[in-house]
Amino acid sequence: MTPGVNFGANPRRSPWTAKVLLVLFAATLFWCTRAPWLRQPLVGEEGLYATIYSDLPAGPGYGLMVRYQGVGKWAGLSHPALMYEWMRGMGVLARRAGLPAPKDEEHRILWARTLNAGSTCVAWMVLATAVAVDWASVLVFACLMTLPMAVGASLYMQTDTTCGWFLCGLVSLAFAKGKAPWILGTAVLLALVGKQEWLVGLGLALGLSLAWGILASLRGSRIKVGVGLAVGVLLAAALGSWGSWTFDPANWDGGLSLMLHLGGGQNVLAHPEKVGLWLRNIGDRGIFFFPLFAGLGLQTWMALRAGWTRTSLVRRLGLTFSWGLAVPFLLSIWGSEFRYLAPAMSAVTVSLALELPDLIKGAERRRLLGLGLLAFGLSFGLTCRAGWHGRSLTEQPGIRTQDMMLQQASKVATAASLGCVPFVKIGYAWMEQLPTFAGESLGPDGAKSCLQIFPGAHLCP
Repeated sequence: MTPGVNFGANPRRSPWTAKVLLVLFAATLFWCTRAPWLRQPLVGEEGLYATIYSDLPAGPGYGLMVRYQGVGKWAGLSHPALMYEWMRGMGVLARRAGLPAPKDEEHRILWARTLNAGSTCVAWMVLATAVAVDWASVLVFACLMTLPMAVGASLYMQTDTTCGWFLCGLVSLAFAKGKAPWILGTAVLLALVGKQEWLVGLGLALGLSLAWGILASLRGSRIKVGVGLAVGVLLAAALGSWGSWTFDPANWDGGLSLMLHLGGGQNVLAHPEKVGLWLRNIGDRGIFFFPLFAGLGLQTWMALRAGWTRTSLVRRLGLTFSWGLAVPFLLSIWGSEFRYLAPAMSAVTVSLALELPDLIKGAERRRLLGLGLLAFGLSFGLTCRAGWHGRSLTEQPGIRTQDMMLQQASKVATAASLGCVPFVKIGYAWMEQLPTFAGESLGPDGAKSCLQIFPGAHLCP
């Protein structure tokens, strides 16, 4: 394997002026289809990441757990720290541009969501440079950008939906390009910045692709290329992981421990008696999950349509990477939040955007136009319906955000009358800039433990 080796076909090329127009179209469509929800109140743990944007905490304590009379207690968030530095860097850029977090609630929410969506917008603009400039490609691209998970992920303040969407999409794009330097470089970046779970997806892709090649009885030279690439990617991932651990050993070790704990037993295979809970979790998030299922099925068909023994190395890698990111979280009973599947959706999106238009020939393109417009209308229509009814498109999708705000305000009012610390969602505490609160995500026992360092502080019953 040499840096000059190209493992796949070059994508169709278009004049650079058309590419620039497509990138501008991508940015315009992105912000137009997100604008109605940039003022959605923060829900649940989104406040943790809004706090990173606004307060710029220095690690390893990136998470604000409680605050008492204006003094906060910060703790590690048990994931590789460079993801939080990524978010902190966005906040630094905003501050240096003369745009610190506003004080009034409405503009404060708008500021945080716009800043958060910036990473995902850049990811879509990068993808736009790789797709062909023709009406079929643009239509597929637009439909993918307006899927409910694509819209929700760009608004959702979490590492999976910002760093995860960007990094996993970049790795998938490198696989599609088929050039060794791109693949090795993105592997280093994924390991350096991303979660260990995403590296598991990369490892599964390498192992399954090699096994696939062996079963397909490929010639020895092609197997050697695959083995050489796999070794190079593993070394690149090891280098990135070492850099991530060196930067912040405590959070990196915490992320590894959390992954092993949840992966070892918090899944439907280990607890078949909880299959009912698992099915309910998937059903409750169907608007987000079903497009992913359909995308994985379509990507699989595209890779296998010429026969599984003839599938190229880059297509094997792209397909198994998407499945490797999706399956562990699809089997999980830990939680039903769609953010865990955002990296997989990003990988699937890259494959569909680059390959699907080329498979539609002649008269079938008319059917594509009709189906594409229908898909565009249905997907974005469902998303708009949620927004019109004031329902969350991020954490706890479907809840009425106004009801949540009233509930949290009632808790704060009760705490003021009793002289205790309100037990509220940190997103609400960030929006209202509460000087005293304890975050609900800690649980009652965790909140009480954190408050022990403040004399006289006690949690509301």
